[in-house]
Amino acid sequence: MFDYSLEWDGYEFKTTSLESWEPPSYGGIYAIMYKELAEAEEYVLLYFGETGDFSKCKIDSSHHKYDCWATHGYSYDDYETGIDISGEKIKPSELVRTFFIGIYKINNASRRGTIKRNLIKKYKPKCNLD
Repeated sequence: MFDYSLEWDGYEFKTTSLESWEPPSYGGIYAIMYKELAEAEEYVLLYFGETGDFSKCKIDSSHHKYDCWATHGYSYDDYETGIDISGEKIKPSELVRTFFIGIYKINNASRRGTIKRNLIKKYKPKCNLD
């Protein structure tokens, strides 16, 4: 289900692409991110959220912060010119990068909220700040 792990502030987030993610039936904190380039190892963190049950939480295009994710997930250089680096014309649908989700399992709601607030304060993800 998860491809690898990422760590933020000592918390291990199990990570996979949002497209292939299958929500588990437990609570936790989640991170939404993308890669600048498909082959890049680094991720750009966009958002930290929390839920009491991932299987009941809509973490997709209906999410209340999805527009922010999509705005920051565009390749702006390509978007402005309409041409990719090989000189080929690109379609708007090809401009949105693949999003990834990382989850940290924690069912205690109070503790979950505290950890999420601390992560936002430390890492300042763009979509938590607007």
